[in-house]
Amino acid sequence: MATSRAFKYNPSGTTITGTQQVGSVSIASSNVDDFGNGGWWNGPDEDLGYVICLPVPLDNQDTPVPGDDLILDINYKATDIALSNNNQTATQVFSYIQSVLGQTVISGNDKVMFSVKFTSTNPSVGVGSRFIGIGRASMNYQGVGSPPFNGYPGNDMESRGFSDDGQLYSNGSGTTGYPLWGSGDIIDIAVSHADHLWWIRVNGGNWNNNASANPKTLSGGSSLPGLSEFRPVLCPSIHGKMEVLNTPKYGYPDGFNFLGHTTASVKFVRSSTLTQESFVNLVNSRFNQNYTTGNNANSFLTTNGYWSSWTGFGSSGFQWMTINSITSNNASGIGQNSITISITQSGGGLATENGMYSASTFPQEYGVPVTGNQIQNNSRGTFSAVFSQPVFNPLIAFASVGNGSLSVPVIVSAPFTPIWSQSTTYQNPVGTQSYTQFTGTEGFNIIRIDGTASSVSFNYTVSESYSTICFGFVNQNA
Repeated sequence: MATSRAFKYNPSGTTITGTQQVGSVSIASSNVDDFGNGGWWNGPDEDLGYVICLPVPLDNQDTPVPGDDLILDINYKATDIALSNNNQTATQVFSYIQSVLGQTVISGNDKVMFSVKFTSTNPSVGVGSRFIGIGRASMNYQGVGSPPFNGYPGNDMESRGFSDDGQLYSNGSGTTGYPLWGSGDIIDIAVSHADHLWWIRVNGGNWNNNASANPKTLSGGSSLPGLSEFRPVLCPSIHGKMEVLNTPKYGYPDGFNFLGHTTASVKFVRSSTLTQESFVNLVNSRFNQNYTTGNNANSFLTTNGYWSSWTGFGSSGFQWMTINSITSNNASGIGQNSITISITQSGGGLATENGMYSASTFPQEYGVPVTGNQIQNNSRGTFSAVFSQPVFNPLIAFASVGNGSLSVPVIVSAPFTPIWSQSTTYQNPVGTQSYTQFTGTEGFNIIRIDGTASSVSFNYTVSESYSTICFGFVNQNA
């Protein structure tokens, strides 16, 4: 689930009720609906990396992160579509129904919204042939025949599209009941990739023509296919022009990331991934520092009036479970709020370790257990761990996976986000920052199964002597 919040340049330093004040910036707990009004600016998606907010009094900085701009892709553009305005405006040169795809790939847990303004030099001509939607790079955007027609989103199984006459198209067939739009209108498209849902609204009206529809609560959305990834698609058709907007005039849903940029009195930079290493590298490179831990880097930022989304984790953020029973094939334990865990290992080979092996290798802020019963493993097999109740963001820490002459792949049943690692590589990417496999060569790492889950499992593919493993989850009371 995407996470973002609102920021306001507040040089008085007086804390606004319901906000946090760091330096000259006020930080709200979530997005605000009136984006830009009263000096509030919604920040970028914090699930893609750690965000640092920089105050800039001149009100001339791109925000959110410039990398979130929606740019149209010249490599996925039909012949008779012309691009202008730094590749953010598409114009139909002739009357053929053709499309252009955006450069931004929507995948994984992405929740995004983009805004497009449609204009026409002859609005009454071509109604029903203009589309805004999503599609894979393999969709038919060029059209077919001579001259080539029907290259719109929704003409095949690789795309979907909303037409200006109020229809949702899939594989060439339309379903009525959606908002109408025409020349001068602003069309917003919201997409939740993992939930296979999307919405359309026109000039800030009801999403999907439904007063109860709301992307924030995932209500009233239209179904999307389970494609691994897709991109925004524009089809302006005859006499038409579509311009990607860099400001969401009517705001955007809480928890969604807006694809665009504008200027504000705050500026954002974001680390490449949601790991301590990438956060520390960002601080060191941006501010010419030489920190080795996230907590120290974040203290520097706070002292100098910069806010960051770094949580520090630590024992109050990561809740590691105490294992109170271990046999060769089974283990059980307990954690925060009396949540219990039951673990099986299909290959056996379990034993008891006092704390995690070489626990000091892990950064201290992650609170990896130094003492107490933890699981030692020396056999290949499938680990299955079941919690007594659903938990938020399950965690698994591994110590000494493989060695210098033995690489051990571990295949995880669900996509995970690497939190920290040493001598570990990641395989089978899912989206921009998740994977389903890692390989250790004397590897130490912490992974997070994103979202709420009742169980986790992974296949430890090679026997060795030996590794240690502990289970936990993100603070359930935060």
